[in-house]
Amino acid sequence: MKKFFIFAASALALLACAKTEELIVNPEETQSDAIKFEVYTQRGLATRAGVAGTNDNTNIGTRGFGVFAYYTAGEKYDNNAKPNFMYNQKVEKPTSDGGWVYEPVKYWPNEYGDAAVSDDVDYVTFFAYAPWTYFEPTTGNVKEEKTKNIISVNKNNGTGDPIIKYVVDTDPKTSVDLLWGVAAENADDNYSAIGGNQVSIEEGMPFIDLVKPGKPATDKLSFNLKHSLAKVKFTIDYIADQETPGPLSDTINAAQTRIFVRSFTINGLAMKGALNLHNQTPGHPLWKDFDGVKDLSFDATTFNDGRKDGKEGDANGIQGNEPNQFLNPNIVENHALPVNNAFTGDKNTGVLKTTQLLFGGTQSAANGGYFYVIPSDTNEQIDVTIVYDVETIDPKLAGLLSDSATHGISIENVISKAAILGAATGFEAGKQYLVKIHLGMTSVKIDAVVTDWVLTDEVDVNLPDNQDVWDGTAVVPYSADPNDADTFIIETPAQFAKFAADVTAGEAFVGKTVKLTSDIDLGNKDWTPIGFFKNRSGDAGVGFQGTFDGNGKTISNLKVSDISTDNGELTFAGLFGIVNPASGNTTTIKDLTIDGFTINSNHQAAAIVAHAGTNSPGIGAVVITNCTVKNGSVTTTPWEKSSGVFDDGNQAGALAGSFFNGTFTVTGNTVQNVTIQGYRDLGGLMGFSTAATVSDNALSGMAITQVDQAGYDLSADWKKATVRQFVGRKSSSTNDDNVWALGANNTFSGTVDTL
Repeated sequence: MKKFFIFAASALALLACAKTEELIVNPEETQSDAIKFEVYTQRGLATRAGVAGTNDNTNIGTRGFGVFAYYTAGEKYDNNAKPNFMYNQKVEKPTSDGGWVYEPVKYWPNEYGDAAVSDDVDYVTFFAYAPWTYFEPTTGNVKEEKTKNIISVNKNNGTGDPIIKYVVDTDPKTSVDLLWGVAAENADDNYSAIGGNQVSIEEGMPFIDLVKPGKPATDKLSFNLKHSLAKVKFTIDYIADQETPGPLSDTINAAQTRIFVRSFTINGLAMKGALNLHNQTPGHPLWKDFDGVKDLSFDATTFNDGRKDGKEGDANGIQGNEPNQFLNPNIVENHALPVNNAFTGDKNTGVLKTTQLLFGGTQSAANGGYFYVIPSDTNEQIDVTIVYDVETIDPKLAGLLSDSATHGISIENVISKAAILGAATGFEAGKQYLVKIHLGMTSVKIDAVVTDWVLTDEVDVNLPDNQDVWDGTAVVPYSADPNDADTFIIETPAQFAKFAADVTAGEAFVGKTVKLTSDIDLGNKDWTPIGFFKNRSGDAGVGFQGTFDGNGKTISNLKVSDISTDNGELTFAGLFGIVNPASGNTTTIKDLTIDGFTINSNHQAAAIVAHAGTNSPGIGAVVITNCTVKNGSVTTTPWEKSSGVFDDGNQAGALAGSFFNGTFTVTGNTVQNVTIQGYRDLGGLMGFSTAATVSDNALSGMAITQVDQAGYDLSADWKKATVRQFVGRKSSSTNDDNVWALGANNTFSGTVDTL
């Protein structure tokens, strides 16, 4: 562990030793080693506002860091204090093996509480930042405004905390890192001062109200310079459903088609803010709005392509003369136009199948393509909108491209997506993010990767990716409907898998609605049902208790084949394993189509719901209405519970395997071309059900087949086979059958084969 203090000799000692004061600095450390980053070459004059690139142990010595110090005499520091002791004092390390120096040298106040000198105690408070930037002392403004990043700080006679104004620069070539200084590790030990005064120093906080040190010949002050910003890189490529070979193999349709970005809008990223060097949480930067007073403002910012071709809107408006705001010049159409009915040269390749930077260009790629952004503690979502043109040369068409000469068609696409960065985190200081934009002819696919700045283990930040077919593992967060906080939107198979995992983890969605807005292809990968009981008794289980709105969408290629309880029996197999609303509540599954499914189990299986209810009375209501199930099979195979003795192979249906001890309604559903097979309790709609309302259901192309099993346990009367068109066993308990009647208008066509 390290302990760092500030050295400042008294005037007498300094003259005798002919030694200047010294400050040492240890940039932020992670684990046991100093952080190591890629070194960027210093650019520009020493007076420019900041230096592009990342600050680290190697370059901070030559760039220097700035110190603001407040002498408050016998009073503690507050917002009435002024930087009257040091104002933007540059501290630098001229040689790699030398010490940190600054001028003019300052001395500790000698009033320290000893009766031989004074009864008072004088205090000095220190704040620091890096890289050092020249500010005009009387105005606080940057002397030479050569970047768009560090803008200003408090003027030298201003009161209160030093606040640095910062504007995000999306060009990686010029984007400036910004750090702030806090007490280093182990600095929470009391600071021993002359006269027995004790000053508490908290790790990760500024040095507030220091007094003259007890050992001025050796004590030094160590600032741990921490990153106040996050780093982000946006890349872009395209994904095409069909490509045509040609001279430029990396472009769709070769020389005839290009994709050009028109604009890119980010909503949810703070493009400017103010860093208060007096952070309130240890090790956590304090960012405010540009005035340094309110919380950060997350507004929409649009980056345009710089092309003026009549599509910008009002010629007198801001878009009539729009500059290219750092979009990669290779992906926008601001170079040569088509020549002789062909796109030529390498200056208008547009978006390629290979990854390119969205901002900056090839020169920026040498700097890693990252630029610095203001962190957003609680704004975990950014919304992105991209406008891009797909231009295709076709001499047969009457229309003209943007050169007003070449025949073809230009189609403008405007796509918006929400990018979920992480649960209530957003862009975090000291981390770097990679956001990938994938353009398709009809959709945008976005995914993202976030890694710690020190490049430790990666943490995925998955954005909605319009994945067409589930890969069996992908899990992506979904979001609430912006117009209804109690409704959650499912757009992709990976989001659907995340919903299933949340239910299994204990989120019942009571009083909530989960709504599909796109078709879901589960890819015939093994599906873990939504909700599950660990044993046949219904103990230690979780189930869905909300409303599932299929919204007219289709779930296809469902496969459930290996769902076992704690005794090894396969059970609770279906899209939903368990639905179990509490007494007085209702769970509804509606307006859903399942097309193509294979369900295999020993007990309780169906395409939609394997089991609804509990093994004791008191469950609420379950409704399945206006659903379609088609082109699939449900099989329950008898289970060998002991040597040569078989049981179950039961409770199989197209909609539900088992309804038990609740209020059940099954109306207005359609079942087509479904095979149901097992030993007992087999039905076209449900395998087993206590009293239910069953009406207006249409079944066609059905094949319900009872399969014999040698050694089947028939010790109980209720284990005898029951196989019917609609409901296999209509019971009031497990011990009776055919004790309630179906409703009206149920139709059936197909076969029912019994032993």
